[in-house]
Amino acid sequence: MFKLALLDIYGGLKKIQFWNYMAWQEIIIRYRRSVLGPFWITASTAIYVVSISIVFSTLFSQDIKHYLLYLSLGFLIWSYINQTVIESADSFIACA
Repeated sequence: MFKLALLDIYGGLKKIQFWNYMAWQEIIIRYRRSVLGPFWITASTAIYVVSISIVFSTLFSQDIKHYLLYLSLGFLIWSYINQTVIESADSFIACA
């Protein structure tokens, strides 16, 4: 039984082109009425991280290179966890 589960996971991992297609379709559907489209995700994150880095590196007298690196990695990890929890809860609500 455990072997079947591992084979199923391996089969899913081999289908990376399908993953890319489905992710791209989700982004296109979500931002289809936006002028900037899928680039808004990256632009808004970059603007937020750079502005917060400038403010707080100056406030805490830190080197902006190091502060920007730590803040951007932390923000990306937090955003991933946040969106995973929110969208998984939304999928339960949509199926109810």
